[in-house]
Order: sequence, then structure tokens, then C-alpha cells
Amino acid sequence: MKYEILIEGGFTGIPTVYKGEIAMDENLEKRLLKVLEAQTNTSHDIKDGHLYHIKLFWQEHTYSAVFDEHNLPEIVREFIQERKR
Repeated sequence: MKYEILIEGGFTGIPTVYKGEIAMDENLEKRLLKVLEAQTNTSHDIKDGHLYHIKLFWQEHTYSAVFDEHNLPEIVREFIQERKR
């Protein structure tokens, strides 16, 4: 599965981008795609917070979502942490 992660905002406002392709456990893959399909609302009141733009390319489909620090699901947080290593 291919992915793109854009993290922007914060005190400095310097964006960080992670791109790549990984093999994932089918169960984890389904859970992650389900989270990205759900509707999310970001808070417009965050001044120095981060926004997380996530895109996953699976088969012929593109799944994308935007989260902020307050609504970032644990599974997405873990996925991002693994990509940072």
C-alpha cells in the first residue's frame, strides 16, 4: 500500500512530508482504511496545533482524511510514528 502523510502547523509552521509504500497486515489495513472513510471534523480554534493529512492508495482507490491533535485516532497516530522511524 502506498501512503502520503503531510504534517503541518505547529509553532514553526514547517510542513513535514512522509511518502512510501509498505506491506501491511490485512487486519490492520482494513482498520486503517475504515478510520479514513469516517467523516472527521478538525477544530478551527487550534493556533499552534498540528494538522495531519493522510492519504492511502489501496488497489484502485484513494482514501484521505485530515485530523488535528484532538481527533487523531490512535491507529493513525501509531501509523505515523512507524513512518517516522
